[in-house]
Amino acid sequence: MESVDLYVSILIILVIAGWALYHLYRWLYMPDRITLPFEHEEIPLPEAGEETAMLEAAGYEIISGKRKIKLKIEVDDETLASSLWVDYFVRKDDELYAVKTARRRRPVDWTGSGVRDYFLPYALIYDGIDGVLYLEPELNRIHRIIFHID
Repeated sequence: MESVDLYVSILIILVIAGWALYHLYRWLYMPDRITLPFEHEEIPLPEAGEETAMLEAAGYEIISGKRKIKLKIEVDDETLASSLWVDYFVRKDDELYAVKTARRRRPVDWTGSGVRDYFLPYALIYDGIDGVLYLEPELNRIHRIIFHID
């Protein structure tokens, strides 16, 4: 009877060691989660509304509300100032998105060059942004825009 106990004990130790090695390997080779520069700031999340409800219903976690991204542009020897406004930053399945909401006074031209001109700056704001979401609350629609550069 004692030899059976020894075999069972060895089997349990091997299973635990295998489980620990597997999880250690996964942890060592797991890619780092991308964080935004402002993600650790104590900023309140936006108030609940139609847009936030649409995003949450689609499974997105809201990280930040409206953000102003200041830009300095140097042309020849002159420095120009500009800014981009992002309505939300959201995360879903470890993918990070900048979110823009539809505006009546600035419609999107849904051609390749129109989508590029409108959305590419938002996709390039921070490293690690996987794409841009375009919300159309009046149509209850979320467009997911991802750029692939060859």
